[in-house]
Amino acid sequence: MFIPIATMELSQTLDYVPLMKATLQGALAGVSFGVLGFALGAYTGKSSMAWAFGGGLMAIEYLANSLKGTNDFFLWIDDNISSFGAYGNPYQDGLFAEDLLLVVGKIAIFLVIGFIGFRNRSLNLR
Repeated sequence: MFIPIATMELSQTLDYVPLMKATLQGALAGVSFGVLGFALGAYTGKSSMAWAFGGGLMAIEYLANSLKGTNDFFLWIDDNISSFGAYGNPYQDGLFAEDLLLVVGKIAIFLVIGFIGFRNRSLNLR
């Protein structure tokens, strides 16, 4: 990728601040679904089913984001539930505090649920 730039004296300009904003949103996406899997696994003790649920929810939210223009059901999921709906286009539009608070709030709620669920769960290892 960098060979044409080095050999043909081409230059690329990249604005790094919007790229860092988009990277932050992507990292928060991964953390939010990972924390959901943690919360379910800690609460139920069945980690494989919890990770499958987190991955399945991520797939549903991604599909709802992709198909939101086709009907009102996917649009409602994308606007009200989906973490992907909170991202918008941070590279062009920047970050919105409300969207960040939604995703960080979901992360905090799932962490609390996981902590309380793990603390109150019986550890009968039969």
